[in-house]
Amino acid sequence: MPPLLSPTTKKALENARRRGLEFLDDTVRPDGAWPSTIVGFGGKRIEEHPPFTAASGFLALESCELLQVEPLRSRTRDYIARLAIYPGVWRYWDSLPPDLDDTAVCSLISDRHIWIFSEMNVECVLSCRDQEGRFRTWIVSPSEADEDLNSIDAVVNANVVAYLGDHAETRPAQRWLERLIRDGQEADALVFYPECMDLYVAMVRAARRAPPAFQTLRPTLAERISAGLDSRRDGTDVMRLAQGVTALDVLKEVKNAGIPEDAAHRIIQEQGARGGWPGYKVWQRGPEFPVEFQSEALTTAACIGAISCLLRH
Repeated sequence: MPPLLSPTTKKALENARRRGLEFLDDTVRPDGAWPSTIVGFGGKRIEEHPPFTAASGFLALESCELLQVEPLRSRTRDYIARLAIYPGVWRYWDSLPPDLDDTAVCSLISDRHIWIFSEMNVECVLSCRDQEGRFRTWIVSPSEADEDLNSIDAVVNANVVAYLGDHAETRPAQRWLERLIRDGQEADALVFYPECMDLYVAMVRAARRAPPAFQTLRPTLAERISAGLDSRRDGTDVMRLAQGVTALDVLKEVKNAGIPEDAAHRIIQEQGARGGWPGYKVWQRGPEFPVEFQSEALTTAACIGAISCLLRH
């Protein structure tokens, strides 16, 4: 059986990963803050450093086993810990209430924090369920939640399952997500995320961290991710291509998907002169708001993670 990557491609990937890590080391602030950009408000671009970007970047680098990544991971974890709000919740902006998406993703990498280690935030997270057992996005009072019925996002629910794990309190949300996938209705359940690939990647993460959650869906998720990567081979969204490759690696489907050489070339070609990759629409304020959020640092972390997976094959 011929190698999945040619020696030339392998060398190019190693070089791209090295340059990407150098870009991240320069771009992520010494205090561990990861930059992202708000695009909107009349065409303006505003830089920000929310905990969600830092936590998402940390998770994207999990497949990179190089020791040189550890200092970056350490300062990222410290930054997120400093932004925690008792009893272990996080908010995207100071002007917004805490939310389950930030809280779940930040908690995933904050297991050393005493509040998270002691599971002090679990009761708060579980209090944010609707009558069907699905998780609302915002951590607010029941009366306020009633005014925000459109805040039930499928990706947010998958992230909460990844954090809390598989047990009776999360199974209604799991069953809802499973029905969405089986019925092909996942696009209708996205509020803050623009792509179905975002849900597939989040569910794969939950399947890895919280088995037996979503175990029966692994073949379906692999098929959906492979189909999404195929449709993007000539597109521009290299971030989701990279996330998809990493998710397929978790599912042990990289070889079967038949995409490594093609994905490697896409990733190499789109790397910028400074060593990073372009920012793409990562999430949105909601479909009704013309505001989106991008991050070159997060795309770069995703590409580094995918490169690490490809090089292992």
